[in-house]
Amino acid sequence: GIVATLMNKPEAEVSSEERRLGKAINFGNLYGSGAKTFRTQARTGYKVNISLEEAEAFKRGFDDTYSKLRWWQIENERKCSQSGRLRTVGGREVSCPDPTKIYTTSRNYAIQGGAADLQMYAICLVHKALTGLPAHIVNFVHDELVVEAREDVVDQVKKVLEKEMLCAFLQLFKS
Repeated sequence: GIVATLMNKPEAEVSSEERRLGKAINFGNLYGSGAKTFRTQARTGYKVNISLEEAEAFKRGFDDTYSKLRWWQIENERKCSQSGRLRTVGGREVSCPDPTKIYTTSRNYAIQGGAADLQMYAICLVHKALTGLPAHIVNFVHDELVVEAREDVVDQVKKVLEKEMLCAFLQLFKS
């Protein structure tokens, strides 16, 4: 994980507090928070206290480790600034007419919209693959599908879910 990488220690030696810090680092940097916001979120959302200097160092380390993510964020912001629009990985578009919201929109919409695109695509693939089986999608929550299936096909349905959800991800997020 990122904490093991940034702290230069084996994954097995990362404490539960450090894992919580890792979540704060991942989400904070993914959504573009600065060092001050990251420090506050680590404290309030994850019960981890760090100094502003530590927050800045973790942020730099994350950006250095995941430079392609940082490039993607900057590129999305640039495109959104130029065109006033942003497109998700699935092709849905949002308007960004307010220049004061471009920084946030270019990160949040791309991430949340991409996750929604993935979920909808996975639902389509799973639904099609379940045709003919005594199993049906009954709900979805965030990144999970809830399927009711007859007991004798549970293992088969589990394999369908794993295969089709992975397939959806790989098809939508081609490198």
